[in-house]
Amino acid sequence: MTMTADQVIDSMKGSIFAQYPGYVFAPVMLIAASFIVLSLKAIRGEKQDFTIWALFNHTFAVERWRCRSAIVDVFLYLANRLIPAFSTSVIVFFIAGILLWGLSGTGWNADAANPGPGAIVTMAVLLVVLLDFGDYLAHRALHRIPVLWELHKVHHSATFLSPVTSFRVHPLESLVYTVCHSVVLAPAVGVLSFFYRIGPVTLIDLMFTTNIIVIVLTLNHLKHSHFQISLGYLDYVIISPHMHQLHHSVRLEHWDKNLGVIFSLWDWAFGTAVREDTAIPVVYGIGRGPVEDARYLTFYGVFLRPLVNMGLLATGRISAEKKPGAENEPPPAQPAMPLRLRAEDTP
Repeated sequence: MTMTADQVIDSMKGSIFAQYPGYVFAPVMLIAASFIVLSLKAIRGEKQDFTIWALFNHTFAVERWRCRSAIVDVFLYLANRLIPAFSTSVIVFFIAGILLWGLSGTGWNADAANPGPGAIVTMAVLLVVLLDFGDYLAHRALHRIPVLWELHKVHHSATFLSPVTSFRVHPLESLVYTVCHSVVLAPAVGVLSFFYRIGPVTLIDLMFTTNIIVIVLTLNHLKHSHFQISLGYLDYVIISPHMHQLHHSVRLEHWDKNLGVIFSLWDWAFGTAVREDTAIPVVYGIGRGPVEDARYLTFYGVFLRPLVNMGLLATGRISAEKKPGAENEPPPAQPAMPLRLRAEDTP
């Protein structure tokens, strides 16, 4: 019996990757990464402190959680959960609906295809790839457009990375991502819905379910962590944790680089990719010194300062911040490095 799209979605939702939220997978991945790092060090004969506290701190960087940057991460995580988000579905349904109306008005009645599981999975992967491309465009805009960069500074002001840093965003930044990936997704949703007679609601559900699985499999929960993990040759396809950590680096050669969320294909295609040996420590922040980072450690700093600066830019009362990192020629492509993990004993 051929499975329907709804049955494929139910099957995906039944997988372990889609059943549990990120706050379950994040600590599991941290524990796994810590175990691998400590095992590699033991194989190399390096002396280790195996007391319970040392192991706990090595895994979760407990000592760093007392810094104000980590406290802001938690605050924004809780605050953003209380603020209603503008749904991707609303924009996609609107644009896809117009497209469906237009296709129907052509008088061309496509015979409804009956896609099998393989075709449905292919559609799911296609939609996730388009979602990520839309997110790449949004992320690039947040870095290159001065008014939007004021919003994104909140995220880059983090001087310590943990899985919670993923939620260190200004509420309006989420809207930028939503608009960009919705505009990219909508035409594909409209066309697929027309030819396969699968409702846009089902296709969006299929995409989000697949995206959750892909996020887990690509180690997304470790991208904001103290474990510098490279995926070797896979770095040319996937944004590894270390590639994203370089994105947060204060060094000019890392500014505006590695803008992909899941896939690095866009970065390699558009010259925004950079890789480096995981043995080199990475310092995090906006890149203009600790004073600038500290401006985003208060309620005013994370919520109101970006809006004030956006208004001043729009009215010409302040000039756009010059970003020398964006003017540099992209560094030459480096040879692929083997899978490597690095974590400081005392994060």
